Amino acid sequence: MREIDFRDPAFRHAPHEQYTKLRQYSPIIKVKGLNAYAVTTHNACELLLKHPSVALAQTPPESLASDHPMQAYLQMRQGLMLFANPPRHETLKAPARPSFKASLIKKYEPIIKDLSTHAIDEMANLLTKHESVDFVSEVSIPFVSKVICKVVGMPDQDHLKLASLTQKVADGLDPLGPKHSLQQAGHAYLDFQSYMTDELKKGRWIHHAHEFSNSFLGEIAQCPHMLGGFKSSEDLISTTVMLLSAGHLTTNHSLSSSLASLLSCPSLRSLITTEDSPITAVAIEEFFRYHSPAQITRRILIDDVTIAGHRLLKGQALWLALVSANRDESVFANPQTLNLSRRPNPHLAFGAGEHFCLGTHLARIQLKVFLNTLQGRFPTLRIIENTPDNNLVFRGIKRLLLTIH
Repeated sequence: MREIDFRDPAFRHAPHEQYTKLRQYSPIIKVKGLNAYAVTTHNACELLLKHPSVALAQTPPESLASDHPMQAYLQMRQGLMLFANPPRHETLKAPARPSFKASLIKKYEPIIKDLSTHAIDEMANLLTKHESVDFVSEVSIPFVSKVICKVVGMPDQDHLKLASLTQKVADGLDPLGPKHSLQQAGHAYLDFQSYMTDELKKGRWIHHAHEFSNSFLGEIAQCPHMLGGFKSSEDLISTTVMLLSAGHLTTNHSLSSSLASLLSCPSLRSLITTEDSPITAVAIEEFFRYHSPAQITRRILIDDVTIAGHRLLKGQALWLALVSANRDESVFANPQTLNLSRRPNPHLAFGAGEHFCLGTHLARIQLKVFLNTLQGRFPTLRIIENTPDNNLVFRGIKRLLLTIH
């Protein structure tokens, strides 16, 4: 039986060719070296994301000694909404949902436009002073972190601190990454918790309510006991940490990857280097499909299931390869091509079912507004270095060096 080797550097560097071959072989593939199966097709992934017999694995922190190196990591997995099963998942998600509905996020468009303009002006200053600029670290990360701080209701001056903590958490979400990165992620999560605990004690959302109107924490602060619909301050803190970290990481990857694609393709370059044609909402969906910033999500079966003729048993670990599902030939015509007018586009970049991404509307509007604001600003903009971030779960670009010379 064929196997998929997620540890293979060649696979991590260029996964799509191998995923294409594996989809043709079977929708269910054994993961090499692990008691797990990868799911590679769109239909199978979508079905399993919504299936009542599929859950997230739980390992309680108390199962390890308090001084165990992985204790903090397990605390992170227990605390974040990303790893919670029903009914706890809905307990954490429901109070935040009103702050991220499409109509409210739409009100942030002028702010996102202003932040985009500021980020691009700063990019222009850097390109004037230097031969090149790293779009990821000097433009995208500050822009995205400032936006999520505005929406959640965090002080602007802390956006880079929060971005740094987010990256450390993300590094530890690669299940086959170095163990020290898992430990680092757990400790970063605890630092995040500590930071948010201190911030909530300051009560800035009550004392300066006008500065945080419409923000997630601003709305919560207007409710009795400053908890809104949350059952405890711990639940409020863990959800806030989730919003800040998830909202930053995947959008940064999407923005950097989308810009790189536009600049790399001769037929698409004009969408950035001129102002001839705005980038549409349809195009934005295609960027999310094509790049799939959340590449893999892991589940475990709580009952026997038959998928595409494969009988899978209770307790079996599943790795749902959303990145492969989003390039499934049976669903998408010419899936390896970036088609900015693709319709329909039933991609799974934001997941499906219970864990469908809460920040979908915010991610879409950030990408659309920023790329349209960038249009025509740098007619000679080009890439001189593109270094990928081959994290198994959150794939993106680590360094995107741009120049106008």
